[in-house]
Amino acid sequence: MKKIAVTLLISCLFLPCFAHAANFDPNLVISDAEATETQSFDADGVQVFLEAQGSGLSALRATDTDGVARRASDIIYNAAVRNRVSPRLLLALLQREQSLMTDPTPSSKQLDWATGFGVCDSCSMDDPALAKYRGFANQVEYAAAGFRYFMDQGGARKAGQPTAIDGVPVTPATQATACLYNYTPHLNAQANFWMVWQKYFVRRYPSGTLATASPAIPGTWLIRFGERRLISSPAVLMSRFDPNKVVKVAANDLLAYSAGAPIKFPDFSLLRSPRGTIYLVNGDNRRGIASMEVFRKIGFDRNEVIDANWADINAYKEGTPITMAAAYPLGALLMDPATHGVYFVQNGVKRPLYGPELLGMYFKGRKVKRSTVAELANFKLGDPINLADGELVKTAESPAIYVIDNGERLPVASADQFEKQGWKWENVVTVSQRILDLSPLGNTFDSQPPVTQIASN
Repeated sequence: MKKIAVTLLISCLFLPCFAHAANFDPNLVISDAEATETQSFDADGVQVFLEAQGSGLSALRATDTDGVARRASDIIYNAAVRNRVSPRLLLALLQREQSLMTDPTPSSKQLDWATGFGVCDSCSMDDPALAKYRGFANQVEYAAAGFRYFMDQGGARKAGQPTAIDGVPVTPATQATACLYNYTPHLNAQANFWMVWQKYFVRRYPSGTLATASPAIPGTWLIRFGERRLISSPAVLMSRFDPNKVVKVAANDLLAYSAGAPIKFPDFSLLRSPRGTIYLVNGDNRRGIASMEVFRKIGFDRNEVIDANWADINAYKEGTPITMAAAYPLGALLMDPATHGVYFVQNGVKRPLYGPELLGMYFKGRKVKRSTVAELANFKLGDPINLADGELVKTAESPAIYVIDNGERLPVASADQFEKQGWKWENVVTVSQRILDLSPLGNTFDSQPPVTQIASN
């Protein structure tokens, strides 16, 4: 098989240079599963996608490798299926090399060398030896077959084997990443590919998602507020989250989120700052304990205190200090004897629970204490306990399922989308309409971010 070399677009006019591509990891450009799945689009799906981007390929009919005239979308899809590679992979190559996903009026040259196959930096496109690669269908077929060859047979670069790309040490974490370097041995080209992939094909997850991309990226992560935070141990995971809600995601989907501070400590850990203040951490907050007298009154043990640095301490937001006057510093569930309503009381505030389902969701194992009207009157009324980000919920009256994202309830469009997100049906919680209405209704959940055009060459 002829050694592949393609034209490198080094001007960085198409996309930013790799050094400026946020989160780009040259060792992991794309996973094997992403590169080889064939189910993301059928032929009509490719057509709809091209139309949505305003691509000139949406109106193109070209002679296929078997001599039959077909839509460009059919040529792309058929080549992908024949060679067991993803249609999205071919689309990303077409965009990286010639902006063909977004260019409304591509030139003959762009179409003739659509995937850059067989053209080296110093080659002449008029070289008769390259004639067999010329033409849209030939370019797509050779790219798909070449990628499959590298997946099956390997090449100069293989997964797990250190190599040098543009003088930079790289160890491809996946065979698909190694294939991309075999196809085009330059960092900028792979950064451009990665950015196309991130923009068009990365799946979005709602805030509050527990995600894992192991083994490509070890560990379990919390996706929240546009970043991913590593949950450092099973103990931390068990203390703050439900491990059954962890979703398996693609490595590139996880890498699309910038890495935030790791979540290192279980809930209700006691952390001592370098200054000597002892904090009780709960969720995303820390509360300083006013004195050792307060510490002893609550019943804490000195042996439970963990020495922490300022980075650990500052990963939590400062909350109200715990003083001798604080009632229920760890929080308590109190029942109103008159109404039998339940409140979560903490920091002098009582927050009502609008249904028993919330006890199972957020207060497992905690007992409800019967209070008095007089005691409850001492606390300020706060906002009701609301559904947390990432929850999947419905009501008994309707089959509609919602995901909570940044405080809003977003309808899930279909069962197919639900399952493609990696969600589990057993994690859907039935709540009352009163609880559901606490989260304002938002737009239908979209796993793909809004698409805008990438600048062309």
